[in-house]
Amino acid sequence: MIEEPGFSRERPGFFVFGGGRSVVRALGGKQAIARVWQTARLGTPRGAGLMRAQCQCGRLTVELPGPSPAVVACHCIACQRRSGSPFGVLAYYPEELLTVGGEGKRFERATDEGNRFETVFCPECGSTVYARTVKHPSMIGVAVGAIADRAFPAPVRSVWEESMHHWVTLPGEVQHFAKGRV
Repeated sequence: MIEEPGFSRERPGFFVFGGGRSVVRALGGKQAIARVWQTARLGTPRGAGLMRAQCQCGRLTVELPGPSPAVVACHCIACQRRSGSPFGVLAYYPEELLTVGGEGKRFERATDEGNRFETVFCPECGSTVYARTVKHPSMIGVAVGAIADRAFPAPVRSVWEESMHHWVTLPGEVQHFAKGRV
């Protein structure tokens, strides 16, 4: 049985990514998974409008269906260096729901868990716009800073807190993990 993307009944507060492309096919295509994603976004009405993430110069863009219920703050040293800040924040979406415009340059690195993490950034201005990991190959993490919407939801999960700056605190009910999520 294919599990639909959404908040897990078995593990409250966890977001289930589902089976990627197989979920899209099982649900009847891109429009159907967009409806599921819309519902998972805590009841945000359909038609709330597309959002856009972009680099500083605007040459690399991502159109997305709206806020994501899967926003993750990562405090690992690699994300600190990638983002140039105390932590990186990515909003994860099924790849099928995103439209990328422009050509990005890719940088791939190993993760502390032994997986691969790919960052895509603008070759002109250097801004990170999105990333992906082999752990969830059908999902793309869009840099929340590239979305530049102050009303965007706060992270629901905070990972690699063992390297978190002592003065950082995250608001609300956030799942906390010393390392990556299990």
